[in-house]
Amino acid sequence: VLTLVNDEIGERKKYMRFGVDGLELFTTINGQVGAFKVILSENRLSFYENGNVVAYMSNNKLFISEAEITTSLQIGDIVGRKSSNNGFVFHKV
Repeated sequence: VLTLVNDEIGERKKYMRFGVDGLELFTTINGQVGAFKVILSENRLSFYENGNVVAYMSNNKLFISEAEITTSLQIGDIVGRKSSNNGFVFHKV
């Protein structure tokens, strides 16, 4: 039974870790941690790419370093949509 438990723990360590920063989830490919991971802590959900925080959620807000909107965006009652000439048009809903 102990061998099965140790095997299960070993498998889980391939894609998750508990530490002082919280729960870390990631991919492992050929023994190497992948480019993307998330860390869930007491007050923040952080998204990483290549070791850098690219976005996080905290206090009912989403913070993003860079964003690319490809089709549409709504902020309150203002909607922005991609136009036929590849521009972006905003209007009130």
